[in-house]
Amino acid sequence: INAEYMGHFLSVYFFSVAMVSPFHFLFCLCFVLGCAARKPLSLPNELKCSACWIMARAYARAAKLSADDEETVQIGHRLDKNNRPPRKKVRESELHTIEVTEKLCESSSFDDYHVGDRNGGKYFTRDPADRSLEADSEGYHPWERDFGDMLRHWCSATLETHEERIESLIREGAGAKAFRKTVCKELTGVCRGKRQPGKPPKSAPSANAVEQDSSKQTVPEDTAKQEL
Repeated sequence: INAEYMGHFLSVYFFSVAMVSPFHFLFCLCFVLGCAARKPLSLPNELKCSACWIMARAYARAAKLSADDEETVQIGHRLDKNNRPPRKKVRESELHTIEVTEKLCESSSFDDYHVGDRNGGKYFTRDPADRSLEADSEGYHPWERDFGDMLRHWCSATLETHEERIESLIREGAGAKAFRKTVCKELTGVCRGKRQPGKPPKSAPSANAVEQDSSKQTVPEDTAKQEL
């Protein structure tokens, strides 16, 4: 082989490697960093009941927005007595159900929540004064999570699993309370036997209150002598 030809080949080869490798390296680096920056969407068990309460609020809000729509839609092709196609208000049609389910898990309000810690339990809250900094049961700290994306992901998964029953609630005109009972307690079971997340338990009467109450029930000495 001609030495001149070999030298030319090697120079072109090493030049190509020098040009391609940095881009290849940068591509791999960006890919790795992108994967590392992606925050987990899994919802810890201790937050699922709180997430379901938030989903119930989003459901009620979406249902109300659609129910307030006064527009009408055509529901058939046969003409009525006035030679007009039959129409129905949006809130009474199947379109209402579709609109609610489409809006349910797209709420921007999910981004307003962070995790708080009250009474030894974690829950979602919008209170800036109540903010937990501890790791959750999956080992992630709050700054390693995107709570808005977590809530949307859990909402979408719940809707997909129980879509038929949730659509039935929409057709029935059920509110947030019925949603919590059906979805949060019966279907998913995440709130079964639990109080409202973040709500303080009923406090027991203090010792002073008990003492004051017992003193009120004490019969005065003079009255006791009179009765004798």
